[in-house]
Amino acid sequence: VLVRYDSWHYYAFEAVVVALFLAGVWFGRRERLMWIAGSMFLFDMLLHVGLNFASADVYIMTAHWAFVVPVATAYLLKAASRHSGMQTILAGLIVFLTAFMWMHNVQIIAQHIL
Repeated sequence: VLVRYDSWHYYAFEAVVVALFLAGVWFGRRERLMWIAGSMFLFDMLLHVGLNFASADVYIMTAHWAFVVPVATAYLLKAASRHSGMQTILAGLIVFLTAFMWMHNVQIIAQHIL
């Protein structure tokens, strides 16, 4: 565990993000962009998790792989476009997660600055 949270619901939000990511990887498995992004993601995971390179610098290493999560989620939304109700639910979930994480990070930054 690289980051420890104070409450269980942060782990639940993280689990939802991971589930969205994995579902997006599955639905994007035949797309060239997903293969390219996935190969970079796996290489960075090998460096940061496997070889323990810069594992203490969470914010530094995140820049190497975080762009893959929206790419995979976009493939999930693209696959859900066949079912407008499912796409609406997924989009609402993504907006909620984004707003919650943004507000949480602003709160942390404000605590450190003020």
